[in-house]
Amino acid sequence: MKSSLALTGINLPNDIKLKLESLDYINITLSNSETYLDFNHDLQINLEQIFDIHSTVPYMDVALDRIIIEIFGSHEIKISSAKYRIYKNSQEIEISFKGLLNKQNIELNFGKQTTLKYKLPKNFSLSYLKNTVPIINDIKLSNPELILTNLGYSFTHFQLGCINLIRGLNFIGDIDFKNIQTNFSSFIHQSLGINHLGAVISFNPVGQVSLTGNIAGNIQLFSQQQFKAIFNNLLICLNIGSDLEPTFGLTGNLILQGYDPTQENEPKLFLCGNLSLEPESLTAFFSQQSEKSWCNPYGLVGTEFRNVRFQGGGTYLPPYFDNFGFIGDLKWEKSDFEVAFLMDTNDPERLALVLNPRQAVCLTDLWRGPVTSFLANQVGYSVDLVNKALGLLENLVNLNIEPIDGDGDGQLNSLIKYVPFPTTIAGQAIAEGLEINGRINAWGHQATLILQSDKTFNNVGGSLKVAEIDLGFIKIKGSDDDSLDLSLKVTPSEQYLQGDGYVEILGNEIANVEFKITPTNATFKNFDLSLAKLLSIDVDALNIDIKSRSGSGSGTISVLGNHLAGITFDITPNSVNLKNVKLSLLGFLTFTIPSLTVNLENKSASGTAHIIAFNQSLGSGTLSFDNQKVSLNDVAINLVNIIKLNVPNFQLDLPKRKLFGVGDITLLGKEFTTLGISLNESGFQAASNFNFGILAFNGATVTLGKGTNGNINNSASIAGNLKFLGYTFINMTASVDSSKLTTSGSLNFANVLLLKGVNNQKNATITLKKGKNGIYNSVSIVGSFYLLNQELTSLSISHNHGTVKILGIKVLSNNTK
Repeated sequence: MKSSLALTGINLPNDIKLKLESLDYINITLSNSETYLDFNHDLQINLEQIFDIHSTVPYMDVALDRIIIEIFGSHEIKISSAKYRIYKNSQEIEISFKGLLNKQNIELNFGKQTTLKYKLPKNFSLSYLKNTVPIINDIKLSNPELILTNLGYSFTHFQLGCINLIRGLNFIGDIDFKNIQTNFSSFIHQSLGINHLGAVISFNPVGQVSLTGNIAGNIQLFSQQQFKAIFNNLLICLNIGSDLEPTFGLTGNLILQGYDPTQENEPKLFLCGNLSLEPESLTAFFSQQSEKSWCNPYGLVGTEFRNVRFQGGGTYLPPYFDNFGFIGDLKWEKSDFEVAFLMDTNDPERLALVLNPRQAVCLTDLWRGPVTSFLANQVGYSVDLVNKALGLLENLVNLNIEPIDGDGDGQLNSLIKYVPFPTTIAGQAIAEGLEINGRINAWGHQATLILQSDKTFNNVGGSLKVAEIDLGFIKIKGSDDDSLDLSLKVTPSEQYLQGDGYVEILGNEIANVEFKITPTNATFKNFDLSLAKLLSIDVDALNIDIKSRSGSGSGTISVLGNHLAGITFDITPNSVNLKNVKLSLLGFLTFTIPSLTVNLENKSASGTAHIIAFNQSLGSGTLSFDNQKVSLNDVAINLVNIIKLNVPNFQLDLPKRKLFGVGDITLLGKEFTTLGISLNESGFQAASNFNFGILAFNGATVTLGKGTNGNINNSASIAGNLKFLGYTFINMTASVDSSKLTTSGSLNFANVLLLKGVNNQKNATITLKKGKNGIYNSVSIVGSFYLLNQELTSLSISHNHGTVKILGIKVLSNNTK
């Protein structure tokens, strides 16, 4: 053989190499030369040996074998009328063969990669793959050709331009989408208006089938009012993997115009990405390539929209897209957000807003700033109720808020969503309306806030979930778990949080207490309260002023054996002040107390009381009690103007049903001090010496009893030793009313003078009266004096310092005082 070239380095079958070496001369032509030389032999090749087209993936191995058999009849093929050329291409030696197979042109190239190009019948179908590969079996190619290659590479096709071939079988031809009965082929044909498309269908032995085709120029995706979306230079792609699940999509550029109705003459937006055509749905995702920002998007004043991405989704039923919108990064002041604007497919000027900060933000500033400006451009409804709800919350808690993963799926929930029309976000159906969902700090604890409204903002509500609420001397916790669940109620007239929880108040721990919290007050209802083990309150309602941490309430109290309904009270961290308390004690005393104060620090109660007994008002005193005793202090009592009492301290003996103490009494204008005094349901009693000057009762007991009608008697009695005219008479009694003291008896003055009744009757009567000077120092006697057993009928008696003179004659003298 005479040749200018050794064939080493080219992967040639041995029989072809031998036949080439047997030729007289091998000539190297230019790479662009179309001059072929006769091979003088038929060219027989084994496709399996050259292209290694078997697969370890079962469906692919079956498909490849079926295709080879259907097209070539066997893996062994014979090329007739073979010609060859050998040429150098970029310093690489390549050998090309041309010939006929089944009267169709075929070309075989050996070089850097080995390829076989075969012209197929005019209308070619892969229908024989019906039970092997989905979708592809429905495709028919016109002007088809097949390229087998052992290595993937790119080349310029005369019709399709630059295309990528993969290792394996590559079919090139025109696809008629009208004849393919699939959802996505109908979408391409009917929605995009593409009937025929030049494409490449590739079978890769690794287990992948792909279809690619280029759609040049502009194609309108949709147009609604001023908003238009136009595809530019699309690449259609179908991929079927080893799981035989097809993925079909369009990749390229998307040009948007008229996309922001809040602005005029906004520039066109150029994005690139893909439209995924699933068996039952459409999904578009295109992103901005430039760094240019979109200022104040859709009326979000003071913001910049960056890294803009366009998303859409829908079905294969007109209008195809049932949701689409923009997502990206939003800059507002010093805060960064993820933002999404979702458009109403029937009216692109209607938008849903989804806003998620990347750090904590002030909710009130965000709402009153860009969000409200957005809503002002979107809706004609007042947001006053939402403002009122936020006003309530900002008076109670810290509204720096951040997003949370509310459902535990590893994804943060959107902080703010406003959806004025039904739509779908991330495959989830989203109801109409407003939702704010995030984490805040409330009463020193992390809390979850949810604020919701319908799209008209007429029905606003929500919830707040927090570990506990600390209102100073009142703490509220969850009754059943570690969290407290509050409902947020908002109406034009009132806004409040409400719930029921476990309440700690003034040493009490109470479960399932209903409460309501407004911007200024917290109200608790229907619970029992014990105060220092002194008294208890069945509380109807308790209102706490949040700022002052004091409050007031009403309910039924139980104290000292009394059960009193309708009592109002004031409350502070250290005391409870019960108003207008009326207590019955000892079976006969009634205390009307305008203000009964329970001191929680020293565990005692006291109040100034108006005292009623024996069907009349007696006076006043201070009622005090603790866990050890009950006392009545600083008592001033007037007993039917007969006896007046001033007792610093009365002790109440509840078992014996009496009062006792040491104090002063006033009797007939004369004050007697430091007396032992007691009072019970039978009346009054005091023991002491009672000296009225002209007469006295020593070792005496004063008693003022109760009549059968329950009233106090109008006279008291004194029993003791009478001292009169210097002499003492034992075991005497006297009666006292408001104006006089009266005693009677037979008085023996040293066996000299005897005083007894007239006409020798037994007892004389002595009466102590008020004198002209207003002092009780005048005595009148009803009776007769007997001197030496003779009645003195006419006498003048004078008494001076223990000396008695009758008719000016000193008859008795007693110098003992």
